[in-house]
Amino acid sequence: MIVLKRKLINIGLIAMGLIFTLNLSILALSASHSITPNISTIGDILKYQVKVSYKSKLELLPISVLNEYPFVYREHTNKVMDDNQIKTHIFTCYVSVYDTGEFVVPTQNIKFKKNNKEYLQTIPAIHFSVVSVFPESETKVYLKDINPMMNLKINYKRYIIISIILVLIFGIVIFVYKYWKKNRKETVAKKHVKATDIKSAYEIAIESLEKLNQENLVALKKEKIHYLRLTEIIKTYFSSIFHNKIMEMTSHELYDHVLNKMDEQTFKKLVKLMEFCDLVKFAKYHPEEEENQETQARALEIIERTRPQEKIKTIISEDNEQKGVGG
Repeated sequence: MIVLKRKLINIGLIAMGLIFTLNLSILALSASHSITPNISTIGDILKYQVKVSYKSKLELLPISVLNEYPFVYREHTNKVMDDNQIKTHIFTCYVSVYDTGEFVVPTQNIKFKKNNKEYLQTIPAIHFSVVSVFPESETKVYLKDINPMMNLKINYKRYIIISIILVLIFGIVIFVYKYWKKNRKETVAKKHVKATDIKSAYEIAIESLEKLNQENLVALKKEKIHYLRLTEIIKTYFSSIFHNKIMEMTSHELYDHVLNKMDEQTFKKLVKLMEFCDLVKFAKYHPEEEENQETQARALEIIERTRPQEKIKTIISEDNEQKGVGG
């Protein structure tokens, strides 16, 4: 009985091995994917490549492109090489990332078809990084000293004398300024304060939106220019009311900056507006006329909801009116 049981076990193991070998024979001989460079800066073009070698009798189903966050899809190519009974398929996709941090290229499911039956082979996920500027450890590879470091002897006495002279000059400038300011008050007393309206950031933004709408760039198939201008109007407006260099910020840096400066509903509208603008600018998306009108209305609504209290700026001007002439 024991001998019979052992024989049955051996037969079962041999059968399982044959089934496993059969499954391997119908899947890809090799499959891999990569993304280069592994460390890049914001906006760089990244090359994502999938390489699959498989038997010619199999049908390889389309490979998915990278078009979800954080990836901005640009274009892709397919190349197939047939060597007798072995095919090699090279899929290349070009993307960009407009955020910083550690990211993951998800697992890639490679699907084959044979006799109306599908087979799946999964490639593990891979990691990559996006930074604002290259870290010091990377730049050291490219930056080297041309000459060795020089040992400079510092003349402290000389710098002390120069510092004293600069302090004296600064004191004289302050004294002259205060003297001039004191005498100027007497002159200002003889002048009239005239209030003049200065265009506010709100008025400038509204006029810019109207002008952009009149140019009708979307109808001229210049959607990218239209949405670049729209992004500039919004960032210029926020730079004025929040007193910060928002024009230099990415969309996500803008979100962090204004998050606590507006209500939640307005913030969500802003995120939706900026993401749609980025989609048109970087992913070559062609919006419908209804989408263009909705985006224009959303931009106007955001400006209205964040409109600051109007201020009147006063300037000092001389009264050029001649009083008593002829009377």
